[in-house]
Amino acid sequence: MRSKIFPIASLPCIPVWNVLALVLFMLSEPIKFFKEYLASRVRLEVNTEGILISGGIYGRSIPKESIIPEGIRFVNLNYDEMYKPGMKSSGLHYPFYKEGWYRLKNGERALVFVTDESKTIYIPTKEGYSVLFSLNEPEELLQLLRSEN
Repeated sequence: MRSKIFPIASLPCIPVWNVLALVLFMLSEPIKFFKEYLASRVRLEVNTEGILISGGIYGRSIPKESIIPEGIRFVNLNYDEMYKPGMKSSGLHYPFYKEGWYRLKNGERALVFVTDESKTIYIPTKEGYSVLFSLNEPEELLQLLRSEN
């Protein structure tokens, strides 16, 4: 008997939307994981000494005397272009999360912890940098920081 090679059957036609759905699912799961893992650990605490940012790689303590209370403001980075993080010098940059040292569009150096660009608080310091931090309730922190100083 002569040998004969039989190739595997061709793949059936798969609709493009099925392939796209599979690719999106494969991409979204790690993104969801990192979003929940990275962003959920970061905390901003206001205490008698000042501000403590913990849980992230770039967390730090900012003494109360270093905060410029009259400069603290709520910013929506979708509209307030001058406060938008630009060039990253050291940090993490994902489509859903930015953490680390950035140059803002206005040239200012900033320590950034941004998950939601529409709910961000801007905290200037006397130490040569500002802090951008996304919060669910930025107005509450704004009032607390202004009243503490």
